[in-house]
Amino acid sequence: MILVRYLGVDGFGTYAVVFSVVNLVVPLTHMGIQEIGIREMARENDVTKKGACLGSLLQARLLLLTVAGLIIAIVLIAMWPKMRIVYGVLIFYVAIVLGTSGELVTSAFIADERFQYNLLSSFLERISLLILIGLVALADLGFYAIFVSYVISKGIKTASALYLLKKYFYRIIFEFDARWIKKIIRESYLVGLGISTSLGFHHATVIILQQVADNASAGIFTAYYNVIARCQLLSVAFSRSLMPGISMGAKRNPAAFAKLSRKGLLTIFLAGVFLAIAMWPLKGLIIKILYGEEFMVGLRGMGYLILLVPFLFADNILNVSVISKGMARHFFLSKASGFIAGLGITFFLALSGYRYDAGIYGIILGKLAATTILFTVFVKITTVDGNGTENPATG
Repeated sequence: MILVRYLGVDGFGTYAVVFSVVNLVVPLTHMGIQEIGIREMARENDVTKKGACLGSLLQARLLLLTVAGLIIAIVLIAMWPKMRIVYGVLIFYVAIVLGTSGELVTSAFIADERFQYNLLSSFLERISLLILIGLVALADLGFYAIFVSYVISKGIKTASALYLLKKYFYRIIFEFDARWIKKIIRESYLVGLGISTSLGFHHATVIILQQVADNASAGIFTAYYNVIARCQLLSVAFSRSLMPGISMGAKRNPAAFAKLSRKGLLTIFLAGVFLAIAMWPLKGLIIKILYGEEFMVGLRGMGYLILLVPFLFADNILNVSVISKGMARHFFLSKASGFIAGLGITFFLALSGYRYDAGIYGIILGKLAATTILFTVFVKITTVDGNGTENPATG
């Protein structure tokens, strides 16, 4: 809300492009490390081994972030944007390096099902960012100060996460276990590519709109989608809280895995339905309050995005179940198919002059395609036992 009103439609579009250039590339280097790491640490009882696991994962993450920096440089050269965007990307990349390191540390809290510490470090990050962005707007500190705020807030999150880990959990052991990392990456690179295509889809859409249409189209689309993305906080938190239990059940008790996964899916999908019903008649008021009159130019598109909420909610729990079961290939194929379908229609409609509508229709098509395939996989894995044969009890 603060950024939109401070920057205006065109300025917010530039901000969205900076955000998307970095976040289009960085997920490609995650390689599913955090998701696989949560699963592995949840299954491990020895704190020394947990500390060694986390240390190896952090080293791998930093190496991959170096690769991300090189890819971002290539993307910028290909785009050849104004220097304002280039400098914004450089500052924001530093913030991402700090933030993703802290995010990996908090995965240890999630794996041990002690979510209060994950909540505390996340709260410190978000509240500090809110205060800093407010100061930037009030003092009119300028465009680059926005991304400096991200650097500071993500630094606070990482520092607090490291402190909590050392005080209440265990020490990180920085011994690079090449054999273990190789074993994890053999599976996680497909999970990582699946997550990257899912996250990168939105950011690629923003870049297409800015290149084919204009900054305003990218800004309007981003503003609308941000409302829907924030609605997913409930779903993401719920899914993450179930991941340790689902991960252990997937390995030790297929019946428990199926029961918990299905109950989680039903609960979160219904929550999405109720939220969509509540938001639908209020969409105009929501946009007016959050962003102001100048963003109320495509409320029909906002309505379409609201209809997507239950499927986005379901997608989060499906991700957790499929990753916990170790079906990385199926996970990647579902995400990739959605990415291709959605990006294709976005590019076509943007060239046809649909502007922000192109992004909205593309997001809907892509998410529905990926979620449908992932749901089919989910039905399969929750109706078979550990030997791959149909289990009437779970079916």
